[in-house]
Amino acid sequence: MRNAWIWIPILPLYLGSLGEPVMGQPRPLRMMDLRRPFARNLRELNLSDEQLRQLQQIRHRKQEELLERILELRAARGRLRELLVGDAPESEVAAQFQRVQQLTQEVNAKRFEAVLEMRQVLSSEQRQHLLKILEEAAPF
Repeated sequence: MRNAWIWIPILPLYLGSLGEPVMGQPRPLRMMDLRRPFARNLRELNLSDEQLRQLQQIRHRKQEELLERILELRAARGRLRELLVGDAPESEVAAQFQRVQQLTQEVNAKRFEAVLEMRQVLSSEQRQHLLKILEEAAPF
């Protein structure tokens, strides 16, 4: 069984982190990753090669879909910071804040779609075990 590199966007989504994902190609776990309890425990899911392949495909496809929105969100946040420290009218600052909120919501919705797709790849037992791993990593 290959290493379960798939800490994918599942962990941040379940834990409520809305940080931006690192874009790029999926990579196998490194030795330093294996010291992390979550990554180490993912191997306990006993994912098949086919499940790993499907999860990797979902992750890659969703990252591509997210890239443009995430870059737009970063730019919008930067613009908001500029407006806040500048002399812009409150209406312009408020409009930019609404844009940041809208983009954040779109990014989070795309991430949730990825979780739902990935969930379908896992068996019921694997999902239950994943929940246990996530709760041990950071209790709700």
